[in-house]
Amino acid sequence: MSIGERIKTVRGSLSQKDFAKKIGVHLTTVQLYESGNIPKGDVLQRIKEKFGVSIDWLLTGEGEPFIDGQGLEPGSGGPADYCFVPLVEGRVTAGSEGGLLYDEPVDLYPFKKKWILRKFGRDQGRHKALVLVRVTGDSMVPTINPGELILMDTWEIERLQIKDGKVYLVRMPDGTITVKRLILSKEDGNFRLICLSDNPNFEPFKFLVERPLQWYVLGRIRWVGREID
Repeated sequence: MSIGERIKTVRGSLSQKDFAKKIGVHLTTVQLYESGNIPKGDVLQRIKEKFGVSIDWLLTGEGEPFIDGQGLEPGSGGPADYCFVPLVEGRVTAGSEGGLLYDEPVDLYPFKKKWILRKFGRDQGRHKALVLVRVTGDSMVPTINPGELILMDTWEIERLQIKDGKVYLVRMPDGTITVKRLILSKEDGNFRLICLSDNPNFEPFKFLVERPLQWYVLGRIRWVGREID
């Protein structure tokens, strides 16, 4: 997110006029901020005090958005009504024991807390298992298009309990990463993952599960600009 987008996130459902009044500036000044202009130090301090937002995060996007859990009361439309999910631009994979490996997050994206709680419950550990990645390839068109951001649930149970026909980020036996609908089948006493594409130009295929399941299954996809069941 740009600084303008972060200021919009802090403003939440408040009108630009009401937000301007709270931080002591003119409406046109807020419009300039949301276009990318950087607030002066005294304005940054007022935003920090009124909304409990870290100035470092506001300016750079780095670190935690809130200061010691501060923020507006839930329901006010401010930052306390959002959960921030990290975007990982590097390759997501799994180590030999199945633990996920990826680069440091490059940004944080806001999701409505009500939606996060409804979808994933109140467990903070579960919330920390959510990560955004960018899709390459077109095997899941039209459901998921190249370049789109997808929200992935990397909670271990989601990686171990495959729900037939749901969408997952998968590591192939050769190490390549792809997005597929999965079916876990057992044939002749051996487990196999059947991989299905939404793009009809890609044929289904399957492979033998020779390692722990979480080595192959990196996470379940739950959102791509819209909710995916």
